[in-house]
Amino acid sequence: MTKQEISEIKKLFTPKNCSITRICGCYVDGEKNKKTELKQAFLSLPEEEMFKYFEILRKTLSGSPGRNLLTLEFQDTVKDTLSQDENREENAQEFLLRLRESLRRTLEKEGVAL
Repeated sequence: MTKQEISEIKKLFTPKNCSITRICGCYVDGEKNKKTELKQAFLSLPEEEMFKYFEILRKTLSGSPGRNLLTLEFQDTVKDTLSQDENREENAQEFLLRLRESLRRTLEKEGVAL
């Protein structure tokens, strides 16, 4: 990714330009045990909380490509997971589990401490 591409992505993190519809996540402890899950419609969050997420998202893109920002090459299984219809309620939980596991494996392969 180039600095210009990163800048364009950062511009999307405002209420006016936001294309984020849902936010999902989980908290894990030091032993990698999942403690809680989060699944919410992003645009229905209180404005203050939405701005906190925008700030976090922008900070994750700060730094220099190749130095502080890593380019992760995902395996085909991750690409397949992302291309599936994750909006169907019956597949949403399974989709999130597969995506989380694929991301964890990719990050560990790249040597990113989890």
